Amino acid sequence: MDEQIRAVDKDTLVFNPALMTEILSHSLAQRGFTMALLSAFGALALLLAAVGIYGVMSYMVAQRTGEIGIRNGTGRAKTRCPGTRSRAMECSERVLACWRACLFRWLSLVF
Repeated sequence: MDEQIRAVDKDTLVFNPALMTEILSHSLAQRGFTMALLSAFGALALLLAAVGIYGVMSYMVAQRTGEIGIRNGTGRAKTRCPGTRSRAMECSERVLACWRACLFRWLSLVF
């Protein structure tokens, strides 16, 4: 690169020549690292939230398992037992589906 610059002008002082892409990549490296770190913590927070929602739903279902068994044993097995799928369960499934879609979208953008 020095030879090309001197071919244009011999009196030009050249100190630490670099390509513009190299200069930009070095200046944006810190921002990229910070953004990747914050994204990783955000993904971890979403994962912990999803695990927490799953745990609460699992606990609620475990409490009602006996009631569901009794209803099925008394002949309600042919029809849907009322209350076996609560609104909270359906809402949590929707939230988890949206979270999964956002995670896959983020992974496709990052990697």
